[in-house]
Amino acid sequence: LPDLDPNFPIGLGVQPGQTLALIGGDLALESGNLTAFSGEVRLASAASPGLVAFSPTPTGIALNLDSIETLGNIDLSGTSAINVSGPGGGAIALSGGNISLRDRTSLLAATLGNIDGRGIEITGDRLRIGDETLLSTATFGVGRGGDLTLQAETIAVTGVGFETLLQVQTGVVLGSIGISDVESGIVVGSQGMGDAGTTTIAADRFAMTDGALLATTTGASGRGGDVNIRTSESVEVNGSGLFTGALQGTTGNSGSVTLDTERLQVLNGGTINVFTFGSGTGGNLTVNATESVEILDTPAGAVLPVGLFANSIFGTGPGGNIEVNTDRMVMAGGGQVGNQSGALLGTGLIPVGGPGGNVVLNVTGTIEISGISPDGRFGSGPGATSFGSSPSGSTTIVAENLVIRDGASIEGTALSSGRGGDIAVTVGDRLELVGTGTANRQGTAVEFPSTIGSSSGREDFANLQATGDAGALQIQAGEIIVRDGAQITVDSLGTGNAGLLEITADTIRLEGGNFNASTNSGQGGNIVARSNTLQLRNGSAIATNAGNTDGGNITLSVETLAALENSDITANALEGRGGQVSITAEGIFGTEFREFLTPDSDIS
Repeated sequence: LPDLDPNFPIGLGVQPGQTLALIGGDLALESGNLTAFSGEVRLASAASPGLVAFSPTPTGIALNLDSIETLGNIDLSGTSAINVSGPGGGAIALSGGNISLRDRTSLLAATLGNIDGRGIEITGDRLRIGDETLLSTATFGVGRGGDLTLQAETIAVTGVGFETLLQVQTGVVLGSIGISDVESGIVVGSQGMGDAGTTTIAADRFAMTDGALLATTTGASGRGGDVNIRTSESVEVNGSGLFTGALQGTTGNSGSVTLDTERLQVLNGGTINVFTFGSGTGGNLTVNATESVEILDTPAGAVLPVGLFANSIFGTGPGGNIEVNTDRMVMAGGGQVGNQSGALLGTGLIPVGGPGGNVVLNVTGTIEISGISPDGRFGSGPGATSFGSSPSGSTTIVAENLVIRDGASIEGTALSSGRGGDIAVTVGDRLELVGTGTANRQGTAVEFPSTIGSSSGREDFANLQATGDAGALQIQAGEIIVRDGAQITVDSLGTGNAGLLEITADTIRLEGGNFNASTNSGQGGNIVARSNTLQLRNGSAIATNAGNTDGGNITLSVETLAALENSDITANALEGRGGQVSITAEGIFGTEFREFLTPDSDIS
């Protein structure tokens, strides 16, 4: 950081620990510097007559602008810098109407030594942070880092392009970038024993676009800082990154992220990620959006999919939890809400991570999940995955309606020796799964069905040999429709055991769709379904088939069962003992028990 460079230009400065205040009409710094090491710099702009009152504080002065009806403009451009870093990092305060920080401007309040920092506070009507601007309240010592507070009607943070953000993301994942290496963005982290400060953003509308970065991480034993964002209208993370986490080799815990808004949009590769790469605990990510949450479109070549994440990779620290509360939720084009233990990156498999955290979606209206990213690398949907020996977290979804189509999925998956996560889905009215999509995770295109699945292994990760057991899957809905190649599954493609699938609904219709608890080598899974009406058409299947082990059992409790057009109910085993099929019904139509499968609809 420039504040650690003895040649850093002081410009207009005061003695360490003192206050430098500029108060008047419009204020502009054009490649100018203001310095108050361990002190205060305060800028206030007034566009109408009034009195600015001063009052002393233990560390400097406070300004009262209540009698100023209209605040003026503050513009920092070029290579302008305000620096209050030092032992007990100082304070920076900007108050104005239109506030613009652009070009290579920097506001630095780094904390050194064992005294807590004081931070940065910017208050205005409209705040723009653009280009290669750097705002930093990082701590490099024992003292707590300063807080960063932004408050305005509209706050817009713009980066220098999505490609630059990809480079930062790659460096963070590979461990080659730390706090002091970040040259632009908002950085509120810890590189020492002290905890990072808290980031608070309050606005009507808050937007991060074009590769903008907000990072509050720990690179040592201090705790990463929390991020609290509250807006009355919207939060947009468009091709940008909001990160709080613990970097590789660290022992500190990650901070948490809380968003309270009306509408949240995470778009075009945008990412909100609360992670742990060390032995510390990952933070939690909580979204409260009264109207909607939209997670859309992962660009080709992205390091991470667009979405909300709380991953544990490289270390042993447990991942945090994700909770989303909203009225309507859309995930499409590779949009995800997920927790991972370990990872599969372009650089290869990382089979190390702590226990995965949980995913909870509470949606009072409809959830729509559709499609796969254009390059086929990332599917849409929520879930939890284990790539190593630690167990995956659970996924809980509550909605009035749920639609999954075009290869999207809700997944709890074991891709190594760790157990797959349990899934619980409760839908008040209609649950519909439709069709397939083309996935290409590892260089080979695979037709991937729209899925709700708690599985051991997956068709689109064929090169990964799963030995962990699949978790349980429980679904309750008014009406369930699975059609055109879609599936609900607790299967095992490796040596792990398949899980238990329990389904309860008023009506179940399979129209070229499947319920699947089959396995290759592990113990076959069981399927239990309860419904007034169960219909199978167009080659649908309910299967607990097994390879070289015993097949699982199928238990159906229905009033009416109809199976037509070569739709089969099977619990067969190639080498072991077949499972039991138990059906309790008032009427069974179009199917019957047969020793072998036929072109008709069979129970086998």
